[in-house]
Amino acid sequence: MYRFSVVLLSILQVGAVTFLPKREYNISLQVKTTNGIVQGRKMATENGKRYFAFRGIPFARPPLEDLRFRSPQPPEEWKQVVDATKDVVSCMEVQTRSTRVQIVGSEDCLYLNVYTPVGNLKEEQGSLPVFFYIYGGGFYEGTSSDEIYGPGHFIDQNAILVIANYRLGLFGFLSTEDLASPGNYGLKDQHLALLWVKSNIRYFGGNPQKVVIIGQSAGANSVMHHVISPKSKGLFSAAVPLSGDTLVEWGNQRSPKSIAQDVAITLGIPYQNTTKFVETLRRLPSKKLQKANLEVTLVRLTSMLMDGYAFTPTIEVDHKDAFITDLTYNSLENGNFAKVPIIMGMTSLETVFFAVLTGPVRFLLLLYDLSPPMLLARLNTMNQRQKYEIAKMIKKAYFQGDFLASASKENITQYLTDKMFLRPLMKTSRLLSKYTNVFFYVYDYTIPVAKEYYKNLGYLIDTEIKGAGHCEDLACYFTSKYLPKDPILTDLEMKHCGKMRKFLMNLALFGNPTPQKDNELQNLLWTPVKNPRELNYLHIAENYTIKQNYRGEFVRLWDNIFETYVKKPYKTY
Repeated sequence: MYRFSVVLLSILQVGAVTFLPKREYNISLQVKTTNGIVQGRKMATENGKRYFAFRGIPFARPPLEDLRFRSPQPPEEWKQVVDATKDVVSCMEVQTRSTRVQIVGSEDCLYLNVYTPVGNLKEEQGSLPVFFYIYGGGFYEGTSSDEIYGPGHFIDQNAILVIANYRLGLFGFLSTEDLASPGNYGLKDQHLALLWVKSNIRYFGGNPQKVVIIGQSAGANSVMHHVISPKSKGLFSAAVPLSGDTLVEWGNQRSPKSIAQDVAITLGIPYQNTTKFVETLRRLPSKKLQKANLEVTLVRLTSMLMDGYAFTPTIEVDHKDAFITDLTYNSLENGNFAKVPIIMGMTSLETVFFAVLTGPVRFLLLLYDLSPPMLLARLNTMNQRQKYEIAKMIKKAYFQGDFLASASKENITQYLTDKMFLRPLMKTSRLLSKYTNVFFYVYDYTIPVAKEYYKNLGYLIDTEIKGAGHCEDLACYFTSKYLPKDPILTDLEMKHCGKMRKFLMNLALFGNPTPQKDNELQNLLWTPVKNPRELNYLHIAENYTIKQNYRGEFVRLWDNIFETYVKKPYKTY
């Protein structure tokens, strides 16, 4: 997915709020929020259903200059009508979903989009379910744009969709591990957007008591942080983390101070006094921070499997604005989280999304052969001898004992899928299930159009390996200008996607994806996880079936490794 050969900085785009002159007012498309009036526009889904789109509503003050590397601040009231008819620019991102690696976006980016099917906003208030979507992208890229996350399918189901920008990379997750810059600003942006939804969504026809937070990949990691953090308790009624959680290795940074020091080195500024360091960053031109964001992100990609992505959530020093103050494993194990119904799971072969890179990174696999303990770099094992023993067990189970450097890309892809997704997600679901209803799934339905979609976006997805890859299920939830127009979905694929969306609607309305038998859903009853050791799950393929113990042999292998060799507390799993 990453293109190291071409690095190009784009010109900074500005996404400042726009006010409408009186002559452009359209009162029938206006909504009065707690901060002021916003002007929307009428649009239509692919099926011709009309809806109102409000794009670019400010939910925070622009995080510029002195507000850089601080918790987001609520916006001030505005007197004029805000123009919410056009898509806004993304937050500053290291964009890899294009033909080149580049930085695009703006620091002035804390806006959200609301899409509502309500025909008359003055009459129908507070009745519809709301889906608050958090986009993925490794916390270094992503956007709320409806060019990628079109709302058509949610509108057709008579639901409201809300998507908010949040700060990414250096701008969203710089941490000095002290009060100078505690970090997690991107998560705090999401939290403020959820507070906005709680206060305002009824004006758009939404029910603030039926808000489902849903996210994919880094967005799923974010969803689970909201489930765990006391700050977000009461702001949602259900959660849907797709292909991610807080225990994944790639989604939490355990050495944020080292990353901050890399930023200082890149910019050529002193780090010893962290308060002065952060004050200096606040005074620097945005372009210099962009450069540091890009360079540190790319340099640290090579150590992603050992240390996580560079700028990701981390434990903060305790203070009034802290969002994460303990290891999330501890919170999950002790039941310190919101007891809401949860749908969570993964695709059958998540890392097929990156399998095309198997060849270029074989030199890294050779390092694993030369030093097997590198396979276990993030596990708190007791000694080197045990690391060699564990590495031998892993190579035997996944590679028949052969050298990693000569392993097939299918074997490597499966190993990485289990390591980066199956292992942590299974553990999280089992911990959650002791306290709340968890509906686990494995998505194993391949839609050729979905693979073409991600190729059109610029990702280097491998189309030869069988299995559903990372992000492929999103083709059922969102419309996009990048989706191929030909071939269109077959009748079978359309019915499949209809089932997927109905699970979500049932969760929103009833707190259960299958509250009763339904012919459209094959009359199945998707029961929550009851026995963590015999984990039941929904296998989503051409036929939907309830099964147990997905990849049980390998789950047991990892459980044995952790229970026998790895010391608590677990920072990841």
